[in-house]
Amino acid sequence: MNQYHKILERQLRKFFGDEEVPDFFYPFLEAVNRSYHNFEKDKQLSQHSFSIAEEEYNQMNEQLVAEKELHDEGIKSLLKSLKALDELGYQGSTLDNDLLELTELLNQQIEKQLKTEKRLQKLVNEVRKASKAKSEFLSVMSHEIRSPLNLIIGISQVLQKKDHLPEQAENLEVLRLSAKNLLNLINNILDFNKIEEGKVALDRTSFDLNDLLYDLQKANTNFARERHNSLAISIDEKFHHHVMSDPLRLTQILNNLVSNALKFTYKGIVVVGIEVLQDGPGAQRLRISVADSGIGISKKNQKKILNRFEQADQKVTREYGGTGLGLSIIQSLLKLMNSGIQIESKEGKGSKFFFDVTFEKDLSIPKPGKKEPTDVQDLHGAKILIVDDMALNLLLLREILGDWNVNLTQASNGLEALELVRENDYDLLIIDLHMPVMDGKTAAREIRKFNSDLPIVALTASAGSSREEVLKEDYLDDYVSKPFDPPQLYRRIKSLLSMEGVKSAQEKLN
Repeated sequence: MNQYHKILERQLRKFFGDEEVPDFFYPFLEAVNRSYHNFEKDKQLSQHSFSIAEEEYNQMNEQLVAEKELHDEGIKSLLKSLKALDELGYQGSTLDNDLLELTELLNQQIEKQLKTEKRLQKLVNEVRKASKAKSEFLSVMSHEIRSPLNLIIGISQVLQKKDHLPEQAENLEVLRLSAKNLLNLINNILDFNKIEEGKVALDRTSFDLNDLLYDLQKANTNFARERHNSLAISIDEKFHHHVMSDPLRLTQILNNLVSNALKFTYKGIVVVGIEVLQDGPGAQRLRISVADSGIGISKKNQKKILNRFEQADQKVTREYGGTGLGLSIIQSLLKLMNSGIQIESKEGKGSKFFFDVTFEKDLSIPKPGKKEPTDVQDLHGAKILIVDDMALNLLLLREILGDWNVNLTQASNGLEALELVRENDYDLLIIDLHMPVMDGKTAAREIRKFNSDLPIVALTASAGSSREEVLKEDYLDDYVSKPFDPPQLYRRIKSLLSMEGVKSAQEKLN
């Protein structure tokens, strides 16, 4: 019973006095009591609801205030960053128009970005044009420089074989070596340009790595003697000679390393070594090294010498010469072989440069037996057509091929060659690629329309195209770059004539 019920009952008792309160008043009192009870309950619920609503309102208000402050700080930070980027030093006024400032600055930055992109695209186009012009210039200059070098080196080799006065021998050797050094310098510059443009790709052919090393030794013997050095070859007995790789690039790598070793060694020894690291049924991993007893390299300079155009110091450049490109080119070529150059050296104690390469074995070639003397060069009266627009180049080819027992015919352009091949049977065609009237490629393509069997060897002094690019056309069988090495040219010709002989024998059997 609540207090309102008690008060109402006392008042009723006063009203009726000594008489009892009638019974019908009690349900009324009960109803009043319930009404007051429900009122209290509703009042408490209302108060509780108002209390919760007020608390939630305060929480939401605090959250909104915090978010507003964070929003304002974010806008200020963004404005500050954008203003820092703005080269005109744009300054806003008040926080009230920060969003307008922000929109304006963003639009300005977008416009600047678009203008910058246009400028950059223009610069990229200009760089591409300049790079293309540089490549074309180098290709033309390569042809113009290498053509006379081909004659100088070739004629010096021819003169060395002919009778000459004893006192002339040294002069001829100096002439030949100087021309070859100039050629190596030009090749390094051209290779550097091709590597930069990503135009260098590895060939994959079968060759005898053992022969490659001994050819390398022969090629550097005179330079070794000049420096009073010994040049030796050390080969692991487990080494498999015949491998699949790029002999031209491998020769370039090793020749650079051997030349450097001989250059920086005096009255010492240089050793080219092959060690078998892993030997499998179809492949072998080799460590190829060039070690010398020369001046050595300090620790601080061992990384420096791998950079382009850099040598250990200016004193080295003055005393020994060079462009500083050799090791950089070696590193780039070895990267194509999934390898890299490593150096072990102490100043004054010599150096060792080495790299590890996996070679696929060529199991189709049996192990070499007794070899025929390498100085016997006989092509057994092969009928060869030589084509070049320069009379001096034809003279050089006649001098070189004349010692190999061949029957030579010559032409001065592709059109003449085309007519001669139509009218005669030749065993081989050697043709220059760059000629007036009709170039070598066009002549070879026309010849292939009526003669698919004639072996065609391309000659060019241009370094603009790689061997792979030249031979991708099926109308050429081989490619030799000028200045060419006579033994290399002989091996290429002999290989093609042997293939032609096998083909002819098969045709007779059929």
